[in-house]
Amino acid sequence: VSAIQIRYGGMKGVLVGDPTLPENTIIFRKSMQKFKKSSFDYSLELLDYSKYRAGYLNRQIIMLLLTNKVLPQILGDLQIQNIQDLVKIDNLDTNLFRYVNNDHHLSPTRDLLQDCFAANVDIKNEPFVRGVLETIRVRSFLNLKEKCNILVKDAARLTGVLDEYNVLDSNQVYICVSESNGVNKEDYKIITGQVLVTKNPCLHPGDIRVLEAVNSQEILKNLGHLVNCVVFPAKGDRPHTDEIAGSDLDGDQYFVSWDQRLIPRTVDKPMNYVAKKRIEQEVTNESIINFFVEYTNNDVLGKIDNSHLAFADGDLTNLARNPKCKELAEVHSDAVDYAKSGVCPSVKYLSFAKLWPDYMGKDYELSYESKTILGELYRDIKFEIENRGIKEIYKN
Repeated sequence: VSAIQIRYGGMKGVLVGDPTLPENTIIFRKSMQKFKKSSFDYSLELLDYSKYRAGYLNRQIIMLLLTNKVLPQILGDLQIQNIQDLVKIDNLDTNLFRYVNNDHHLSPTRDLLQDCFAANVDIKNEPFVRGVLETIRVRSFLNLKEKCNILVKDAARLTGVLDEYNVLDSNQVYICVSESNGVNKEDYKIITGQVLVTKNPCLHPGDIRVLEAVNSQEILKNLGHLVNCVVFPAKGDRPHTDEIAGSDLDGDQYFVSWDQRLIPRTVDKPMNYVAKKRIEQEVTNESIINFFVEYTNNDVLGKIDNSHLAFADGDLTNLARNPKCKELAEVHSDAVDYAKSGVCPSVKYLSFAKLWPDYMGKDYELSYESKTILGELYRDIKFEIENRGIKEIYKN
């Protein structure tokens, strides 16, 4: 494990392994202190850790790729390949584990399949394992339909960390992936060349960044111990993480792809994400209750996300560069930080969609047949699901 996301007293953030530190040593940044705790608790709470997560596209990322002139046919080809792989999922090989939910890496399902793989189980004569495989296949088909979750083989979701050694220049990253999470040293892969980096949620065309994955003896000497992380440079006028949906290195996961078909030739200038100043007030039971009620009544994230997608889909010329989309992207940033800042996003003058593309699953009379590749992908996978007799009962 190269990095862990933790809570420690009033601290929260990411700790990164450093082979040069003495044993039993932890160094915190001042920025990790979120609040001062009167009675200090010395227990270390582990929230997450760096591990290999398969890289999936979704509708937000696809819309931004289309906006940045990635060819629709490439996305269609990726879904076709995805479907072909799912049909062949009966073969119990290492590719299967990409379809197991990587957010639950230690789940019993993954452990079971790994044990079966190691034991060379004959799945044709093992009904329980075949049932597990069929459930994975069905869920993957439904995720394609509901979310357009297309697996990209040359991609991963990785924990973002900082280059503490200043060996990376601006526009450079260091990436080493291991699907076995370090168990098999032979599967270590250092990525070089242009890579696409983004994260969800992403609404502004500039949230797609194209960076250069690099490697050298000096870089390997200082960063070679970091696996299944994307290491961002400390140099530059603006942090690349801030360029990507106003994110930070507090545990955020980044979609990284080295599939050259997905690399846009040009990208938009990133949006200027300005965090709202946090409201400081005395914390009491009453203030907590009042904020909870206010937040619940003003939570508009889903409404903004959906309207952004609908407006972009309906403007085949501008897509996510549609002026209404850009307005929504700006307010979306405030809405994401609402729970932390306490500042309610202003939506009074925003336009929200009233007509929806068919793939969003709204009422028939409020929907239209989408002319974008998202609509084509939806109708293609819907046909596959109906043709294979897959029922919605398997959705969850």
